[in-house]
Amino acid sequence: MTKQLARPRPGRKSDSDRTKVVFVRQPVKQVAQEADRDHLLRCIVLTCFLALALTAVLAALGAIGGTLGFEDGLGLPRRATDVPSAFVEGIAMVSAMPSSILRSGEDMILLPLLGPFFVGVPAALLALARPRVPGAPLPDAGSRALATTGAVFAMAIAVAGIIWSVLAWRVDVVSALPAIPAELGDWRERLELISGIDVFAFLSLVLWSILAFRLGLPRWGRALTCTTLLVATAVVFVSMSISSGLLHGLDVRRPAVKETGQALIGGVGDLPVLVEFKVLGAPVSHVHLDVALASDDVEFRGTTTLSEGLARIASSP
Repeated sequence: MTKQLARPRPGRKSDSDRTKVVFVRQPVKQVAQEADRDHLLRCIVLTCFLALALTAVLAALGAIGGTLGFEDGLGLPRRATDVPSAFVEGIAMVSAMPSSILRSGEDMILLPLLGPFFVGVPAALLALARPRVPGAPLPDAGSRALATTGAVFAMAIAVAGIIWSVLAWRVDVVSALPAIPAELGDWRERLELISGIDVFAFLSLVLWSILAFRLGLPRWGRALTCTTLLVATAVVFVSMSISSGLLHGLDVRRPAVKETGQALIGGVGDLPVLVEFKVLGAPVSHVHLDVALASDDVEFRGTTTLSEGLARIASSP
């Protein structure tokens, strides 16, 4: 007896031809949460690094300005100082920079206008610069030409900043007081002008340095450009600290001695240091800074600035 198997109907798929769907259940990895956690950690590390870098810059600004600027510029002895005091001094110098720039604009009207221009140009170019991506095709000829032009212009600004920092006229102004009392007014105006130019030069070089890292240059070109800009930025930073420190040291209010009007500028060891500007010599007079160590029973009353002492000498007949 023969048994015939049933044939599948035409148009109907057999069990072997049907598509099978298999459901597999497994725990889903928390990729999004891990990525958010890593991003938050990077932000915290970057914030801490920037805070430490800003603190170090302000402390260096106050230390250099107080020693190489104020003390060496006036011929004062080395005062007792520490890192917190230098940090506070740096903050005070930064807060006084806008007012000194505005005062310098009275002598050079273009400085408050040209200064933001030189700072704004590299800031605007930061949005256009695109660094080379490893493994990506080379940029076109136009992009390479623009990157090369930006690098050359940045290095030219860096060289100009170094030349400005070591200029003989600038060094003479920030290194010592004029000997003739009648020249004190002009000397003060030149010092304010130099301080304003130093601030704009430093800000411009910082932005050009950041821009140099984003230019689409070959490796050797980027290394050359960035090294030149970083060296120039360091040189201009020291120059800015010296001029701003001298100017701030003259303008900051200090305790004044009740009887003599001498100003307290700090201490050498455990003894406070008092200074006072005088005019000595006859028939040719010259400016003299009298430095003395105060006794323990000295009495202070009110405040004064060294700039007020210089103004009295300059206005005296």
